[in-house]
Amino acid sequence: MAYAPADRPFYDADSHIMELPDFLQKYADPDLRKEIPAVSYGASLVTDEEVAEIMARGGRHSEEHLAELLGLGDRLIEVSKEIQALGAFDGRERSKAVDMLGFKKQLVFATHSVAMPFSPSSKIAPRLRYGAARAHNRHLADFCSHDNRLMGVAIVPLEDVHRRAADVGYFVAEPFWGRGIATEAVRGISAYAFDTFPELVRIQAGVFEWNPASMRVLLKAGYEREAVLRQSVWKDGTLMDSVQYAKLRR
Repeated sequence: MAYAPADRPFYDADSHIMELPDFLQKYADPDLRKEIPAVSYGASLVTDEEVAEIMARGGRHSEEHLAELLGLGDRLIEVSKEIQALGAFDGRERSKAVDMLGFKKQLVFATHSVAMPFSPSSKIAPRLRYGAARAHNRHLADFCSHDNRLMGVAIVPLEDVHRRAADVGYFVAEPFWGRGIATEAVRGISAYAFDTFPELVRIQAGVFEWNPASMRVLLKAGYEREAVLRQSVWKDGTLMDSVQYAKLRR
């Protein structure tokens, strides 16, 4: 007898997988694979020894353990837990679990691999967040691909539509005006930014309408005047225009 009664369809809306350490790396873009960390079980009841044993078997449960799980019948959901569960990380084993449990459909969520794409740390570059999300989605799609009862839940980090542009600003104390310091500084930091951040395609700056000296700095540093943002700045009780300059990667 299945766990779910057969007299009406039951949908499992909160099932999870227990990702193995290489869950993201195996499906990552080749140029990001070495930079994406292994999935951590630090926030789990799973021990490092359990994970190591499974990985030593090529990412599989032992045949003895599988036989024991398959013999549980409708007690599967009660006894089979965490990484030792039937179908914890293997899609075809998950199909056997769904057979035993009697669910018509099952939503499948990841557990630990989402920590990296959604980490609050400012040290993780956007390209790695998006790369890890792509790897997650590819792997989960593959996990569910053979069984239309399994419905994987994708993830998408909140879109930063301006992530390929950067702003530059500068200030020089009055005794040092007229020496070309700002121009050289803007040239230098712009070159450094384009060399260091391959995804960066644009650096921009806004200048108050009353500051022609700052506008000349940007022009000398290779920036182009793009637009006047009318009445876009409120400063010291005055509403004023801002002039937009930008330099694009060539």
